[in-house]
Amino acid sequence: MSLFFYNTKIGKIGIEEKNEHICGVYFGDKKFTEKNNLHETPLIKKAYFELEDYLNCRLKNFSVPLNPCGTEFMLEIWQLLTEIPYGQTLSYKNLAEKCGKPKSSRAIGVICSKNPLPIFIPCHRVIGSNGKIKGYLGGKSIKEKLLSLESCSKYFTASLSVLAVLMNFL
Repeated sequence: MSLFFYNTKIGKIGIEEKNEHICGVYFGDKKFTEKNNLHETPLIKKAYFELEDYLNCRLKNFSVPLNPCGTEFMLEIWQLLTEIPYGQTLSYKNLAEKCGKPKSSRAIGVICSKNPLPIFIPCHRVIGSNGKIKGYLGGKSIKEKLLSLESCSKYFTASLSVLAVLMNFL
């Protein structure tokens, strides 16, 4: 496994690769083990560039190959998270209903907290049914920043579309 850290606008982020797939994303410093090789691979670098583009509102969907490790139910939930559109949110309750297990909201919250690929698998898009921001791996402030970034990007894109229409009338 290779792991490399980058300083980003939301803090220090570690990206881990195993068998030509991104398998881990870490906020802050991660304790190194003998299994980790502190090394920037081409795939880790590509994941970082995509992350930077996302953080700068130039990318909405990641293309690097991901390989999260978890149970079948975890993988199902993480797949559903990738289907939440950029700039939108779902509640834990909505996600539980979407997977056909309407009483599993708490379990889904636990699964989100164990997401090995935050941002790339957008668990930050899951909020409480009351609309409030719940916990996040990187802390609530990072979750708020990510949601704000996606919200502002959506309005910025819409504003550009309106501006283009207005320019055609002039």
